[in-house]
This record gives sequence, structure tokens and C-alpha cells, in this order.
Amino acid sequence: RKEYFEAKAGPEIKKLKEQNAALQKKLIQFDEMKRENEALRSQFEIESRAQEDLTPARVVGSRGALDAPHTLIIDKGKQDGIKNGATVVVGNNLVGVIGNVGEQYSEVKLVNNPEFTTIGLTNEKKSRGIVKGVDDFIILDRVVITDAVKNKDLVISRGDVKTDGTGVKPDLIIGKITDVNKNESDPFQTARIDSQLKFGDLTYVFIFN
Repeated sequence: RKEYFEAKAGPEIKKLKEQNAALQKKLIQFDEMKRENEALRSQFEIESRAQEDLTPARVVGSRGALDAPHTLIIDKGKQDGIKNGATVVVGNNLVGVIGNVGEQYSEVKLVNNPEFTTIGLTNEKKSRGIVKGVDDFIILDRVVITDAVKNKDLVISRGDVKTDGTGVKPDLIIGKITDVNKNESDPFQTARIDSQLKFGDLTYVFIFN
């Protein structure tokens, strides 16, 4: 009798399992769309960047430490018009620049990547230095020793845009100074910068076209 009922109910159970699997897939897609919409809304609520042409991209991989990666992999590439060297942001915070570009995926070299450099300004744009990545943090190098640089100073990008529009855009937040290395006998001083972003937690980023 048990075998009889199992044979009769088999097709119905299979159908229910298929319907359940389809429903779960739709729920996953809905959750993903919800997260993307929240990221888009948060990005474009920032008035200073609201008029910019930005392409949203999902983070699908990373390189480096899990909590402090130096490279992200995103789901946008040449077919989406992504260019090597394009600026990548979240809000008004500089994430990094596009590195290698494939047809469907690209690399983002984060500001803490040893291959990343740009010009940074601090102390209400009075002090200038070279921003460099050092894997798990960032440094502001070659700052003139007489410049007043202190902890909690905000460092922003000066701008390093090329004629094709790629390169680091100006007035983006790189991070805050958390330590200053200064020796009066040296002509320059350096400072450690910590980004306000947790790169390992990023799920969406935005690329300047």
C-alpha cells in the first residue's frame, strides 16, 4: 500500500519540488534587486554626484585579505563601456580605479593597492602629497615638513584626469589621517590614511563613464 501511494504521489511531489525551487530562485533575485536599488538610491541621494554619469557594478570577487582586499572583481567590462583607469566610488568616497578590463568583468585597484597612486590634499587643501597604497592601509607621502598635518585631517583627491576622461576625479574622500611620521631634520613628512570604507564589505560600487 505504501509503495502504491508513493507511486501515485511521485509526480505531484516532483512538481511541488520544482515549484519550490523556482520560488526560491525568484526570492533570491528579488533580494538582489532590492539590494541594488538600495545601493543606487543611496549613491544618487548625494547631490554633488547626482548629475554624474555613473555605472553601478556588483562586486563578485576580491584579491588580498578577506577583510582588507587590495583588488575587487566587478561584473562590468568592455561590453558595458568600462575603461581602464576609470574612477570607482561609493558615495563621495574614492574606492580606486579600474585595472584590467575583460569583456564581462573588470578589476578595481583599491586605494590601498600597492599599484595605486594619486595626488591628495589635506588640511583644507593647503597641504599636498602623494597618496600610495600599502596593502592594508594608505600613506600620504612627500608632504613638505613645514605643512601642518595632524590626526583626523581629511584627505581628498586633487584630481588626475586624462584627456579621455579616465583617471582620478577631484574632491573625492580618500580617508582620514590616523598617524603622522615627522622628523624635523627631514624635508618631507608622511602620514597614514585610513579609508572610511570597509572594502571587504562592499557589494556594489559605481564607475565614472
